[in-house]
Amino acid sequence: MAPAVATRAEHDRLRAELLKAEKALTHQRDEVARQRRLLPWVRLEKDYALQDADGSPVLLSGLFKDGKQDLVVYHMMFDPEWDGACPLCCFWTEGYDTYAPFFEDKFNFAVVAKAPHDRLKALMAQKGWTLPMYSSAGSDFNADMRVQDTFMMSGGTKVPLTQVSGVSVFRKEGDVVYHTYTTKDRGVEVFTPIWAFLDILPNGREGWQPKHKHMYKKRGYHPENGAIQAEAMKD
Repeated sequence: MAPAVATRAEHDRLRAELLKAEKALTHQRDEVARQRRLLPWVRLEKDYALQDADGSPVLLSGLFKDGKQDLVVYHMMFDPEWDGACPLCCFWTEGYDTYAPFFEDKFNFAVVAKAPHDRLKALMAQKGWTLPMYSSAGSDFNADMRVQDTFMMSGGTKVPLTQVSGVSVFRKEGDVVYHTYTTKDRGVEVFTPIWAFLDILPNGREGWQPKHKHMYKKRGYHPENGAIQAEAMKD
């Protein structure tokens, strides 16, 4: 449908009306954030065994470094049986890798996926990422955080997923680790600003999907069956 065309004065009048709704949404987000901070914590009864990208064992409690009490974990969709990681998850992680230096003075951040550590290491090398990534293979971490063997809603239909993306928050008080919050599906959108840019376009998102060509040095981008693949290009 063609957009309405109006005078500047009419546009400004309607823009002022929309601003009221935008301000109300801002205040609602502030209220939701306040309620989120009031959620009760859950004391973790086990210290999950993970592996870093080099295969060295590390406990979840070991991800709290430099005296920081807060830990944010991004759950990447990368099932051990898949050919590669979820393209959208790679898109989100690309942003987190950029933000990581700004996180350091406030909280710990890590990416955790079910795929084995060697595949995570290869993915990091392929993408040029430096943020910490850990494998949860062999542990109950994904299951306990409700980010595996679940589903997502698509067009009103439940679509089963062996892995789902999400963000979880943990707090360490003394030697005790607490789980304070997890969000999944579209709850992850707020951590990547490109969605906000898409939403202000006249035609919105229009089914936009990220292309990862810029993430490969001297490599080509080949979408195939929804997976991201790369091959060396000639100099």
